[in-house]
Amino acid sequence: MDFKLILILVTIILTVLIAVIVYVRNPKSSLAKSFVVLIASFALWGIAQAALYAAPTHASAAFADKITYVLGLPLAWAFLNFVYHFPFKTIHLNRYILIAGGVINLFSLYPVFFQPAIMSKIYDQPFTSYSPSVGLSFIYFALYSVGFFTVFIYAYYILIQKYKNAVAENKIAILHVLYSTLIAVIGGSITNIVLLYFGSFQYQVYGPSFTLVFTLVVAYLIFLRGRK
Repeated sequence: MDFKLILILVTIILTVLIAVIVYVRNPKSSLAKSFVVLIASFALWGIAQAALYAAPTHASAAFADKITYVLGLPLAWAFLNFVYHFPFKTIHLNRYILIAGGVINLFSLYPVFFQPAIMSKIYDQPFTSYSPSVGLSFIYFALYSVGFFTVFIYAYYILIQKYKNAVAENKIAILHVLYSTLIAVIGGSITNIVLLYFGSFQYQVYGPSFTLVFTLVVAYLIFLRGRK
């Protein structure tokens, strides 16, 4: 089996197992539930990336690519939901930012369901991607990126505010989430957004692997909280 495919499958299996363990230890915890939702989003997106990379035909690659495009957006919302609960709920969400992010997300998904010709061509490779070319394809690609980062940056802003107001162990826990999140988002954004813009599709399959650092760090922090 191809090394890239093995890497992404191992990442998916490990993250899912960790999420299951966290949930089983404390199934009534809203924090554990939000973590499971986030990891489920990671896993589904990772499975779609694996299917895209291993697609045997152009038709199956095109279908898998649409799925990865759609599943990328819930990642930001799942992260926002997790941040809202971690380490506990201490802040009110801004409904206007949520509405703006949601509207942008919906517009960016329009070509997938109604105008598939807008999306990029299928390349002669075992995988493909929606790189921006010209005109409308660039507009929708830009909308997709703006929608994703609007939600993510707002979630990260909430984390920073919680960090400023936290004390002792909570402050340290939030700091760990801050840096582990950056590793996952920066790595995934480079492989699955920036490099796609420049036509480098071969690194797309590495994107989900960056989430493993975040998963391990957060699971450890939840375990520590559960012992107290």
